[in-house]
Amino acid sequence: NLDRALEFYRGLLGFRVLGHVDVQQGMRELTVTHLETGNARLQLFSFANETVQPVSTAVDVTQAGLQHLVVPVNQLDAIVEQLACADVTFTLEPSDVAGTRIAFCTDPDGTPIALTEGDFVYSRR
Repeated sequence: NLDRALEFYRGLLGFRVLGHVDVQQGMRELTVTHLETGNARLQLFSFANETVQPVSTAVDVTQAGLQHLVVPVNQLDAIVEQLACADVTFTLEPSDVAGTRIAFCTDPDGTPIALTEGDFVYSRR
């Protein structure tokens, strides 16, 4: 649901919509909506004639591949409060971890998102 996703990413998290690209691949029609915030870009895929399956919200750190999207923010606690008022689901309430403040939520399709404020303290190896 592109409208629902845009309400979340643009309306609640402040991403800017760069534009839309319509793609026709055989019988498949889709629109790829490009958004950005800071130096990060996000592509949302919406399909005209297909049913899609939701993302699994179970985080398994032993699984290869993308685990979650990290979105750096200012005033994390205020943003968490705003998202909670919009019925966004949180899997980790704001916590202090390795020098940063972090909270985990999911987007409307279940994609895990880490909201972070501050800089992580890295170890040198």
